[in-house]
Amino acid sequence: MISTLGIIGAGERVLDRRTRHYTGLAVLRRAADAVLASSERRRQRHALAALDDHLLRDIGLTRSAIRMEVSKPFWRA
Repeated sequence: MISTLGIIGAGERVLDRRTRHYTGLAVLRRAADAVLASSERRRQRHALAALDDHLLRDIGLTRSAIRMEVSKPFWRA
């Protein structure tokens, strides 16, 4: 088979510019989603840290559990 990229054999996948373009967009989208998710986790962790002990008891969490959660690196869920 002859494609715009040259001669290809059976079982080889043809990648044209459009496919690479969409793959690049998918990578960028996944990266942006990861940044947004880590930002949201950070915001939620700090909101938990701001709760008083009475509210933490209401939701079944301890201050030490909150300290552990807030100390996690941003990339860990």
